[in-house]
Amino acid sequence: MKAAVTGANGFIGSYLCRHLVANGIDVHAVVRKTSDLSLLKDLVPDLEGITLEHGDVTDIESLKRIFVGMDVVINTAAVLKGFKQEDYDRVNVDGYKNVCDALLEVNPGLQRVIMFSSIAAAGPSSNGILLTEDDPPRPVVNDFYGTSKYTMEQAIKPYMDKLPISIVRPPSVFGGGDVVSFDLFKAVKMGIGIIVGKEIKPYSVVDVRDLVDGVYRMIIRPEARGQLFYFGTGDPIDWGALQDFMARTVFNRKKKIHKLALSAKGALRFASMLEFFGKITGTPPFLNKSKMIEAGQGGWAISYEKAKKMLGWEPRQTIESMLKDAAKWYVDHGWL
Repeated sequence: MKAAVTGANGFIGSYLCRHLVANGIDVHAVVRKTSDLSLLKDLVPDLEGITLEHGDVTDIESLKRIFVGMDVVINTAAVLKGFKQEDYDRVNVDGYKNVCDALLEVNPGLQRVIMFSSIAAAGPSSNGILLTEDDPPRPVVNDFYGTSKYTMEQAIKPYMDKLPISIVRPPSVFGGGDVVSFDLFKAVKMGIGIIVGKEIKPYSVVDVRDLVDGVYRMIIRPEARGQLFYFGTGDPIDWGALQDFMARTVFNRKKKIHKLALSAKGALRFASMLEFFGKITGTPPFLNKSKMIEAGQGGWAISYEKAKKMLGWEPRQTIESMLKDAAKWYVDHGWL
């Protein structure tokens, strides 16, 4: 089986490539000529079992060339930070449509197409009720990232009866090499935490290894065609409690960490300041207004019962192993 993975040098893409190679799949990693391949090479020494393909989801001609003869295409490419909606939509919406259009032209009979969305497309959970795949999506207003993922899901609907598309909506993903969650580890090690609002907010998280195993099952199980899936590790946990748990189990701190409690307005002001400096340097910050808007919601908790029943999938990690293994990676690689 041959699989093309876009965004293959990214955090999720790199772990996915490793998992696919381990399961005997001939992986074609779609990367730009300027892409940083350090994580991919760290996870897959000598890139054994991987063929590098130079392409970009914004360049449909490169996709047409690469997709010929593929059995599977997995689109993990994404923009995670930007200053305006268009910064996200160029890849997260238009790029995904390019994938579909390229496949319709050169390889409509492939086995599976996996599209990466996000829990942000679904919108927050409320009143302790877990989100399911059947709930109507309601992304948060002014959340550029969540809006782009919701728009993508709507944009590819016309392709669903022409291509064997399945969609995955991950919650917050943890694992060694992730630059987003690394800031959390760094802060907690210093004894500092950040929460937005005072109420208890349940969050679902997923170990990247559990996530890519779920995606692999979406490929090999015929009944996954046309379906949407959530994957998670452990039960939902309050964000403040997660930081305390990390402090105890990962960094052996006996006292609770000092948490900076920001109001929703205060969080937005803080993010606006970071974006202001980001515009000066030309580098959008990860901790932007979209992220703070998401953090100010009532919770982001999911049910992954559908994946367990339909795919025979079970999370192999726990929240403790997820955090400890990620921290070990950061230490081993000189990040922490």
